Amino acid sequence: MQSIISEKNFTLAVQTTDNQQLVDHGPYAIVRNPAYTGSILSILGLSITSLNPFTIIICLILLVVGYSIRLKVEEKKP
Repeated sequence: MQSIISEKNFTLAVQTTDNQQLVDHGPYAIVRNPAYTGSILSILGLSITSLNPFTIIICLILLVVGYSIRLKVEEKKP
């Protein structure tokens, strides 16, 4: 079911349409965006497997900066 919801609403660019609705059930009731949560956990997990503190720190910085920008853009959309 989650893939059906995501498939209809997922785009690489932040955009809105007139027929969009806020989804607040399923995994969306727990986290803001399950796709973001999954990608953050995956990237952090991969960086941790490197056992290199520099790699982990760089990944954390890139994740914070990247998702901060994305979320600010999303919040500006009506």
